[in-house]
Formats: sequence, C-alpha cells, structure tokens
Amino acid sequence: MVKIFVSHSSKDDKIIDMIHDQLEYEGYDMWVDHRDGGIDPGDNWQHAIQQALKDANLGVFVISSHSVASKVCMDEWSVFLDDDNRPLYTLLLEKPQEMPFRLRNIQHVDLSENFSSGIARFIEFLKRKHPPIDVPAPADPAAVADKMAHIEPVMEAQRQQAARDAEQRAARPRQRRVNYLPIPPHYRDRDKARADLAAYLIDPAARVIAVIGRGGMGKTALAGTVLDDLVARDATAVDGVVYLTARAGAAQTGLTVDRIFRDVGRLLDQAGADALDAIWREPGGTVGEKTGRLLNRLDEGQYVIVLDNLEDLLDANGAITDPDLRDFLEVCLAAPSHARIVITTREKLAVPPDRRGAYRPLPLDEGLPGEDAVAMLRDLDPGGACGLRDGDPDVLRALAEKTQGVPRALELIAAILADEEQPLTPADLLTRDDLFGEHVTEKLAREAYRRLDEGSRRVLEALAVLNTPANPVAVEYLLAPWAPEVDVPAALGALVRHHHVTLDKRSGLYSLHPIDRDYAYRLLPEEASAPQDTPAAPYTRANLARRAADYYAENRLPRELWRTIDDLAPQLAEFEQRLAAGDFDTACRLLNDIDFDYLLLWGHSRRAVPLREALLGKLSSQWLQGNNHTQLGLHYEGLSRPRDAIAQYEAALAIDRAIGDRQGEGADLGNLGNAYSDLGETRRAIDFYQQALDIARAIGDRRGEGIHLGNLGIAYRILGRPRDAIAQYEDALAIARAIGDRRGEGHRLFGMANAYLALEETAEAIRLARQAVAIHQEINYPRGQCWGLIALGWALIAAGSMPDAQDAFREATALDVPEDNLHASAGLGTACALLADRDGALAAFREAAERASALLAKTDSLYEAWYTLGLARTGLAALGAESAGEALAAYRRAVEIASPAGALAEQRRQLDALAGAPNVDAEVIATARAVLAG
Repeated sequence: MVKIFVSHSSKDDKIIDMIHDQLEYEGYDMWVDHRDGGIDPGDNWQHAIQQALKDANLGVFVISSHSVASKVCMDEWSVFLDDDNRPLYTLLLEKPQEMPFRLRNIQHVDLSENFSSGIARFIEFLKRKHPPIDVPAPADPAAVADKMAHIEPVMEAQRQQAARDAEQRAARPRQRRVNYLPIPPHYRDRDKARADLAAYLIDPAARVIAVIGRGGMGKTALAGTVLDDLVARDATAVDGVVYLTARAGAAQTGLTVDRIFRDVGRLLDQAGADALDAIWREPGGTVGEKTGRLLNRLDEGQYVIVLDNLEDLLDANGAITDPDLRDFLEVCLAAPSHARIVITTREKLAVPPDRRGAYRPLPLDEGLPGEDAVAMLRDLDPGGACGLRDGDPDVLRALAEKTQGVPRALELIAAILADEEQPLTPADLLTRDDLFGEHVTEKLAREAYRRLDEGSRRVLEALAVLNTPANPVAVEYLLAPWAPEVDVPAALGALVRHHHVTLDKRSGLYSLHPIDRDYAYRLLPEEASAPQDTPAAPYTRANLARRAADYYAENRLPRELWRTIDDLAPQLAEFEQRLAAGDFDTACRLLNDIDFDYLLLWGHSRRAVPLREALLGKLSSQWLQGNNHTQLGLHYEGLSRPRDAIAQYEAALAIDRAIGDRQGEGADLGNLGNAYSDLGETRRAIDFYQQALDIARAIGDRRGEGIHLGNLGIAYRILGRPRDAIAQYEDALAIARAIGDRRGEGHRLFGMANAYLALEETAEAIRLARQAVAIHQEINYPRGQCWGLIALGWALIAAGSMPDAQDAFREATALDVPEDNLHASAGLGTACALLADRDGALAAFREAAERASALLAKTDSLYEAWYTLGLARTGLAALGAESAGEALAAYRRAVEIASPAGALAEQRRQLDALAGAPNVDAEVIATARAVLAG
C-alpha cells in the first residue's frame, strides 16, 4: 500500500486529523506523528521520524503559518524535494506571510476557502497518480497463455452445464427456494430477534417486515436462519422462498420487480409461472395492479420474498427511488395476502401512516450481548490459532465491548488475528485505539484488508468487480492478465477460513460482505484507459470490468437455447460490466443483439428501458445513437407510452437524416406513424407512412415497402375506406410472398380479412383470417395468431357461426398475448352472450374491462382501448351486471380522442352483434350505439 508521510505543525492537529481520516478511508497508509503507528510514549522521536521518512512513498506538507516557521517541518519536506523518486505534495491551510523559497514554484492544493472540495480534488488526484494499492503490472504473455490453457477446460465444462441448466429451465421445474440467502456457518444467538421474526411471518396482519440495522449487524443472516429453521422444522410452514438483493447484478439476483415476478414464478407450477409471466409482460396496467394479481396467485400457499440491502434503493428520506418497486411494496402493504415480504436495510423505510398496520419494523440496534459475543469470538477460532478459542475471558469481553458486539466486526477481529506475517494477540489488538470507536466495522475491514497477502487482495478485488456471487474460474479468468500466478482456489479457501469471504456450499459460489466489497472496490485505480484486447492493459477498474465482461461473453448460451430472459443472464451481466468500463458503444451493440427479437418480443420492455436509458448521451457512433433512440421508442410504445416513443423516434429521425441513412429514416417515419396511429391521429400517421413508403421505393427496400403498405392499409381501414385498404394490402402481400416474409404475409392476410369484414364479404374474411392464423402458427408467432383469431371470431359471428366464433376467441385468449387480451376477451364475451352463456359472457367482459382500464390508467389517450372498454361495459350493463353510465362514458371518451369512420363503423357492428343476444337489454345497447352515430 502507498505510505504517506505527513509533515505539519502540532498546532494544526485538529485539521490534520481530518486529512488523515479521509486519506486513510481511501486506503492510504498514513504516518502522522501523534496518531496510532506514529510516535509512541518512550520512542526516540528522531529515530521514529527518520524511519517513517525512509519508509514513505511520498510526502505531504500541510502549509500554515505555524508549519512554515518550523525547522523540523523544513527538514522533513526537504527530504522529498531532494529525492527525485519520491514526490512532495503541499496542502495550503492558510497563506503564510512568507512562503519558503523552495516551495514557491510548487502548485499547492488550496484548502483555505473550501476544505471539503479541496481535499476531494486532492484525493482524486492521488488515486489517479498513486493508487492506494500495489497495482500489479501486466503479466508475461506466456504466463497468461498458460493460465488460460488451464482455465479453458473448466470453462467448457461450465458452458456445458449452463446449457443443461437452460434445458432444465425450459421444463419449468417447480422450486421451493429460488436463490439462497448467504448465512455464515457460525451464526448464533439473536434469540429474541429470531423469535420476533418468526412470529411476524405467521402474523396474518403483518405483510411487510423490515430488519433494520447498520452494516455488519447480521440482518441477512437473521432472515436466512429463521427461514431455514422454518423450512427444516415444518415442511408446510413455508411453501417457497425467493431471495433478491439490491447489491447483485443482472447475472444473479438483481432487485427489480421484473425479477420478482420471474423468480416467484419459479416457485409455482408451469401454469402458474406462465400466468405470472403473462401478467408482467402485459403492456398496459400499472405495476400496482399487476402486483395485486401476483399476490392473488400466491394466496394458495405461504410464500416469502426477501429483499436484501434495500438501503441501496432508498433516498435520504427513506423513500424507495425505483418507482416500480415503490408501487410493488405499497400494494403489498395494502392488499391482504398470505405472502410475506422480508426487507433488510441499513436505513429506515418510509411507510405512509395509513399502511403501518401491515408493517413490522424489527430493529437490530445493538450487537450481540457480551457473553454471546465472546462465544462467537471463540467459535470463529475453532483451531485456536488466533488466540480466541482459549483466550482470556476478560480480553475477549473487552474486544466484544469495543466492537459493540457487531457480528461482522467480530468476524473481522478473527480475520486480523489470523495474519501470521504481522502477528497480534487479542491483548495486542486491544491497544489499537485507531481500530475502534465510531465506524468500527469499516475500520476493522480496512485493517483486515491491509494485512492480506498480495494474492488474496487480488482475489478480493476480483470479487468486488464481479459484484455477485462467483465461482473460482470467474476469479481466475478476471485476474489472468495481471496475476496468473495466484492460486485462486487456495486463496479462496484461506479467505473463507479467515472470514473475509463467504462460501455458499449449496451453490459453490463465493461472495463478499457489502462492507468489504465497497472498500476493496474503492481502492482500485479509477483511471480509465482505451479498450485493449491485449494483456498489456493496466490494472484499473475499467480494465477489470472489461475483463469481467469478456468472461460473461465467453459464457453465453448458444442462440438456439435462448427461450427466456434467464438464458440471457450472461449478456445482461456483460452489459453491466461494459457500462462500468465506459465501453458504451460495445454495450449498445451487445444490447442490439438481444433486444428486438428477444427482450422486446418476450415483453421485457420494463427491463430494457433502463438499459437503453443508461446509454443516452454516451454513445460515440451517430448510427448507434439513432439505433438506441429507436429501440427505446419501441419499448416505450410497448409500455403504452406513445408520446415518449414519439420523442425517441424524432431524435432517431434527426440523426438518420444527418448521417444520410435513408433506410433508417424510412423506419423512423414508419414508427412515428404507428405511434400517432395509437393516439388516434390517423391522417397524420398516413402522412408519415407515405413518406416512409416513398423512401423504401427510392432505395429498393422491398421489405420496408411491404411494411409501409400494410400500415397504410390499416390506416385506410380505420378511416372507413376498406377498398383502398385492400389495394394496399394486396400490394404488400405480393411483396411479402416474393421475398419470403412469412410474418409479413400473415399480417397482410389478417388485415385484408378485417377489410373484407367491413365490406360485409364474410366468407372471404373467414378464408383470409384462417390463412393468417395458419401462417402465424407455422412460424410460432403467438401475437399474429391472436390477431388472426380475433378477426376470425368476428367474421364467424357475422356469419352466424356462434360456437365456432366462441372457439376462436377462446383460443385467442388462451394464447394470452398481453397486448391483445382485452380485445380477445371482449370478443369472447360477445360470443358467449350470443350463445346465452351469461356467466361466461360476464367473466369475459369483466376481464376485458379490467385489462382495458389497466392500460388506460397509464396512457389515457389510447382510443382503441377506450372503445374496447365501452364494448365490455355495455355488455356488462346489457346483461344487468352494472349500470350503463360507465359504458357511455368510455365511448364518449373514445369518440373525443378519435372518431374515424372505419373505427366507428366497426364499433357499431360489434354492438349490433351483441344486440342479437338473448336476454340482453336492447335499450342499453341502443343508447351506447347512439354515442357512436358518427
């Protein structure tokens, strides 16, 4: 570590202590005469200063009127000025009347006006110029090659196991525990806290339980121990446990509502998991509404969701910064449920007064009681080598008192005493006042780290960069370019034995306590270098992150195994590391590979949006900037945020025009048309589609030409011009068939089916809709199947084939396509009503109304959702289940937003069909139809 000699006047000791503490916190080994390790009573002070000057790597002279007048200080700082290999840095506390001649040409760091900003600038400079750790040089390429040759067979076996795991995930086996809580093997006592937590878990009024305490108090261990005890003691007490932490990345157990839904699904059978997945992927509906439906699914058992390290997501007032997670917890507090949410946090959670009845705070304000702390110290030294197992009870009690009984601090005591190179006894440790007092756990963590050998430090730093439980080969891969000689498995074993690292024997993964992770990561040099593919890159945070990203890239699954977002975990982890490295263009290209055909197609827009947003303003390539805007717009549109999507499409359009990307320009115009169409601005959409079509034809983009023609067909049908629509569809269909675009072919067929239905050419509509369904089934495109089945269902109703129509709509709802469930359910309700199935009709209409309302709660201007809500509410009112007021209000709002002739005609046709059902109130339907008179 870098050793700094601080020359100063004793009259400035108070501010010198502040400088010492801040630099020591950043990992520097400070020599200050009056601090621990400086001049002790009985020392020869001249010899002590001479030795410290000899050992120091650099000097710091703190300038004040007192220090410039001191001959001792001048002798000290002159040593560094006379040594070309050891620099002297000067900190200006106050400008003296006369600056020493030899210091006049040195640039000082001015602390006189603003101490905090001045010392922060100095620390930033120091960390860049003199990293606080001994930075390894790039290793010999031959040694790196040998190390990689050793690692590769292990990585290949790891890849094969990952492929088998992916196949197993595809079978959706039900699990009882998803992700394991890290529990130290020597965890003990906390009897009252354990009893309180166990009682809260079975208290029907308690729904959110927060274990609150400062770092190192054993909050996670408490939760894990209690849950393990419950599972072991009574297999029926807990049906499933999910563990998630705000400290981990996407590769493991990152804390997002998206992840909560996904991992809770792994506790259920396949049908339950599929249902939760569909609920989450729905583009409409608030997170709160979806959370309510998740809790309903969990009411069939007793489930626990653990949200660890929540302090990372809290603001200064204890409010959750992630809006989705905030909504999730608010619903958990408000809705009666068998599910229990267990939170661990260093900071108090802000809970609204009207929700506190379901909230149970469990403070861990104090460490272990004295005798329990002493017993834990003895447990931490099973072989007796640290002097704790058989130590003097009075010394152990004193150590317990000085550490305040904090479990992590006790572990670090054992870690420090395990150091054989700089041995201490427990009694020796008691004399180190600098290690105790305020922030005792952080101080002990620094001391424990300082005592590690170089190889062990490298292993800790690698785990800190990975920031997620990792196996030995990941650490070996990360360190290979700089420390191939380190025996990683042996180092990990020693680190576990000496309580620096935790091993989860169930998964075989190693992890750091958050306090240790923060410290080790903070010591790494921050200076970024240009991306390098060779082992010559310097040992910095950025290059370590690049190396971690490369590791995840090596562990990607084959594309044919990409079935769920879990199969993309290596890419998501790689993305995080690329961001940490500042390789934003590479991160964007990586995201492009998994976004459009996977994250977007699978309905993971909520997960993709923050990834895309993280790249805004950071990409060097204009093409990538435009591409990122486009993809972000598509995700916003998928989340029913068309106005946000428009802003992104406009940004992409400006870039594509600037760089002359005509194909991109056409796609941007088409996307703008789609967004405005969603808002009911059909004529404006047509203008964008026509511009896009002109570009596609000019550059010979046949696929784009077909897409834009198809979009024009939709727009003309909405405007009530079905024959013009058919003409566009026919041209688009011909292109799709010519270029082999099967998805495009299916799209055009179902569009034509709707147009022919508008012309009341029912037989042709049925024929085309069946063709569309068959094609989309063949290419395994569920959304296209759903569209075709909805068109088929309405055509069959028009043809009087009610049982067949009911089957078509049921098949559409069974596909559970989030974006179209509301339309399929409304059609099913109509078919059931026509078949005198009142219960079935009511259930389907309610489902359609619920889904439409959820969509509109987020984006009020989606006119198609308002029309569908109007049909569903009219059905409920006509069947006597509610009044007609809400139905009429929905239709009026729809007409207010957009009332093109084709849309109005389609809505009237659907109401006319419903009017033919037995036992419906015709007056209700007639009143609703009058609103659509157009």
